[in-house]
Amino acid sequence: MRIKLVDCCWVELDGFARAELVIQKRLKPRVFSICSYLYDEYGSALPSNPEAPRILTVMAPISQGLRRTV
Repeated sequence: MRIKLVDCCWVELDGFARAELVIQKRLKPRVFSICSYLYDEYGSALPSNPEAPRILTVMAPISQGLRRTV
């Protein structure tokens, strides 16, 4: 299953104890910030930070309350 990040969703990262908020940067192509790491819209770490943890789970925005495992 291929994921697609959206602004203000929550993700679980490998090695992190709690969910982290996803924030879309105002850049083209679309870039997303999770903690201090940068990812493309499909959840792959950008080449500038290869040490970024893997995204385990993407949770829909709070209003929907859904989870999708990657």
